[in-house]
Amino acid sequence: MGGCELDLTRAHPVPEGAVLETLAFMGGIEIKVPADWTVECRGVPFMGGFEDSTKPPAQPTGKRLVINGFAMMGGVEIHN
Repeated sequence: MGGCELDLTRAHPVPEGAVLETLAFMGGIEIKVPADWTVECRGVPFMGGFEDSTKPPAQPTGKRLVINGFAMMGGVEIHN
């Protein structure tokens, strides 16, 4: 019943990519990623939502973030 902001703009994923597990219950999670990352959102919303506002990189960089999770009466927003 709260929220958080994750700023990953200075992070460097391992070569095989990074996985982030999320749970939003009556609250929100805001995730900011670098512009050269590819994001794959696999979240399950229930009376809530997942919003991926990222723009895919012009050239593939191999930097990949997979977001798994559940949002119940809350939301997860990803942007760069």
